[in-house]
Amino acid sequence: MVAEGDHRQVARNALRRTVDDRNLQLWLRVGPDVWVDEPADGADADPRMVTIGRRDDGEPAIAALPSNDVVAGRLSTLKDCSALLRPALVEAQLAFESHRADAAAEGESFRSRQ
Repeated sequence: MVAEGDHRQVARNALRRTVDDRNLQLWLRVGPDVWVDEPADGADADPRMVTIGRRDDGEPAIAALPSNDVVAGRLSTLKDCSALLRPALVEAQLAFESHRADAAAEGESFRSRQ
């Protein structure tokens, strides 16, 4: 059983072993043009990313950033991993939204003290 908050790390480690790339990064789309690798670290999509999961509307939702072209080829053979990686995606989305809510509350608290 995977502990709460560990889904992304478990998914990342499983992918790294599957494609034999210990430097592979797992990127999860948590909003329009917002991708995260670690909790609440927003980043733009990297053109070298290989999409391995999609949202219900077909838009990319889960991508892996391989360390080289050989690994990119291995990733492309995995096909769609959406169902398998959905817990990691949901975890990332919740963490991102929680971070945004905390930042908004902190901003509001600061404004009310002014």
